[in-house]
Amino acid sequence: MKEISDGEEEIQQNSYPRRDEKGLGPEEGQTAQQGRALESNEESVAMSRVETQGRFRFGKRSERCLRGVQPDLVRVARKAIEIANQDFGIHCGLRTVAQQKVLVKLGKSTTMNSRHLTGHAIDAHPWIDGTVPWNDWPAWQRLGDTMKQAAEIEGVPIEWGGDWARFVDGPHVQLPRLNYPS
Repeated sequence: MKEISDGEEEIQQNSYPRRDEKGLGPEEGQTAQQGRALESNEESVAMSRVETQGRFRFGKRSERCLRGVQPDLVRVARKAIEIANQDFGIHCGLRTVAQQKVLVKLGKSTTMNSRHLTGHAIDAHPWIDGTVPWNDWPAWQRLGDTMKQAAEIEGVPIEWGGDWARFVDGPHVQLPRLNYPS
């Protein structure tokens, strides 16, 4: 098995769609390598998911991804999984500068000032029928709505990347800089 660097692992973990102006993901323009990374990621996510009595809880991988994340955002994520009607997982939390540089270079991020670098952001993905629905924008919208509802319950302000006008980022949830400076 090929050893991968932290940056390459992060790319595999963050090979998710961004909605274009028509509400579609970019899978059509995806390279074969990106497709394989997505399939590989789906397999590892599948092994980390646990459903309990009709409600959901995070698997080991999601729990690992929450390490180093600001406690208020972790509270929001935990409340969201508790109230969710649709399963989801966390596939990225705190990032290193090296990982962020790789993502910027690949166009998966637009900034070296990411909230992931300080533990003020997470990336989450819906989990439906054993897969991540990469091209199902309504599933990403439901996840964003669940996160916002959980944030309201917890009294924690958040920003969801699916609401952004530029570089719409369905997986991304962050604490606002105004309320949570780095």
